[in-house]
Amino acid sequence: MQPETDFSPNPMQGFRRRFSALLRKETHQMLRDPSNLLVGLLLPLVLILLFGYGLSFDVEHAPVAVVMEDTSPTAQNVLSGLQGSPYLAPLQTGDMQTATRLFNRGEVVVRVPSDFSAQLAAGQAKVQLIVNGLDTNTANTLQSYVGGAIGNSTQIQADRSGSPNTGGGVSVMQRMWFNEAGNSTWY
Repeated sequence: MQPETDFSPNPMQGFRRRFSALLRKETHQMLRDPSNLLVGLLLPLVLILLFGYGLSFDVEHAPVAVVMEDTSPTAQNVLSGLQGSPYLAPLQTGDMQTATRLFNRGEVVVRVPSDFSAQLAAGQAKVQLIVNGLDTNTANTLQSYVGGAIGNSTQIQADRSGSPNTGGGVSVMQRMWFNEAGNSTWY
């Protein structure tokens, strides 16, 4: 004797029947309690507006304190990339003490050593970048922006002089204060 099976000839017919029953039940439940309608429709709309327009994780016009210990035109040309970036707002400072005060207020510090031009002529110049690491995401973003701006201006200078940029040039020595490991949970 074969077991009785209740298969309909069309499997979509069973799905449609179950789906319409579920849809009727949920519609009845939503209309019975208006707070469900509020949560179901208004909350997603508020979240879309909040995350779409209210919250922005972009870093724009970040203050950067630039300490120019080498005031040669070569050093000025290399750091000209900071001026043209919409993400950075460089401010020339006279000494490291002033830059440290600005750093304590949240600015990034770029320090050009006094022998920068000689190092650049030798093909291995270094620029120091000091970033506050308490907000890890912003610190990493700023490190990328400053490194990219300096690398861009170095490449432009190499193109103008006609010499190939073979990986020498300017390296950015990055240092993150207060959170050297970049641990985001500290934020």
